[in-house]
Amino acid sequence: MAVTAVNRYFRVIKPDCYKKIFTPGYTTLMIISASFLSFGILASITFGQHGNLFVFHPGKAICVNLYRSLLSSQVYTIFSCVAFVFLPALVIIWCYTKVFRAIRRHFRRLAARKTSSASLNSLNPAEIVVTRTVFVIVLAFFICWIPCIVVDFVDIMRDEWFDRRVYLAYTYFAYTSSAINPFIYGVMNRSFRLEFLKLLRCRWN
Repeated sequence: MAVTAVNRYFRVIKPDCYKKIFTPGYTTLMIISASFLSFGILASITFGQHGNLFVFHPGKAICVNLYRSLLSSQVYTIFSCVAFVFLPALVIIWCYTKVFRAIRRHFRRLAARKTSSASLNSLNPAEIVVTRTVFVIVLAFFICWIPCIVVDFVDIMRDEWFDRRVYLAYTYFAYTSSAINPFIYGVMNRSFRLEFLKLLRCRWN
């Protein structure tokens, strides 16, 4: 999502640089790199810590990593949140702040019957819709995951687990972050709705 935010930033703010950076080849390389990074992190957690055990967590109804000490658990949780939540969040917020300021200026110029600036000369309504859609997806993602992060942070400071209902809410929030995306696309993107209806009716070219 951070890379997507960077993509939107260059597409709207610096379209000339966008054409050079986000070529099909470079874009494919970015996707592959992100996939291998995710795989490497998960593999290191699963296979790289031989001294740790996996135990069944009755609240979350999944197996979790039981660390050798509370300090190890705290260090890992804090590192994970900073590296994989807070830093990407800063990138996302910065990029979308710039993008929406540019779009707002664009609309003001249109309202004043003036042509858009050179930095927005290739921006069209479809690009604005895409940017808004991606922004709402990111916003929904953070709304769903912030409670999970809070639970994880508080969890590592306690000697015992929360009530099962807290972890059930945790699980629902986590899965909702993925399940909500098709609805966001459907509400905000008319083209997506039409194509999706064609698929449901088994009508496509």
